[in-house]
Amino acid sequence: MTTRSEAELLALRKLAEQLAQLQLYTVLSPLEKLFQRPERAVKVAVLASMQTLFFKRSFITVRQGLRDPDVAVVDQAAKAVEQLTFPHAFDPLSRIVREHQLASVRGAAIRALARIDTVEAAEFLLGVLEHGAPADRAAAIEGIKRSRGRQFVELARATMNASPPETQVVLRDAFPHRPRTLKPRCRFTHSRMTWSAVLGKSSPDR
Repeated sequence: MTTRSEAELLALRKLAEQLAQLQLYTVLSPLEKLFQRPERAVKVAVLASMQTLFFKRSFITVRQGLRDPDVAVVDQAAKAVEQLTFPHAFDPLSRIVREHQLASVRGAAIRALARIDTVEAAEFLLGVLEHGAPADRAAAIEGIKRSRGRQFVELARATMNASPPETQVVLRDAFPHRPRTLKPRCRFTHSRMTWSAVLGKSSPDR
């Protein structure tokens, strides 16, 4: 027989799931309040729900989860990060890559960015490949290999001749089964933001 506290936890976890199923912006407020509870199970359930709500505001709770002292909560927050892939997620995802200390969390954000098919995300990924830590570069390559987006392919093709030799090797490694994909079409003309500019770009979550 379950105790009253166990029954309450089950009810709260179920509530988080049911709120997420509504897929409405208005459910974020009650989920945020639920996340303030101290129980690990409730926090994990809220984060699992947040990963299905593609709103920029969802990252507020997810970032709180990334800072939680409980490893299980951080792990679930990282899973949420990797699932929150939509164009307006670029700012919070890139901020996580710039600021978080855990390579696993940065990797989750980088793999999520690889599924955002925008020029901005493509430029950020190329910056990671050129200047990122080894673990970050590995996450970028993994994400690019899984991605079906065209923006990174176009950017890589445009910058191939101007890229350092080591970056060219990394780019070809990211497309091992598509040797023609990165063959430059013409002279390099693409204007790309520098890595320092990418690192300096930040905006508050909204």
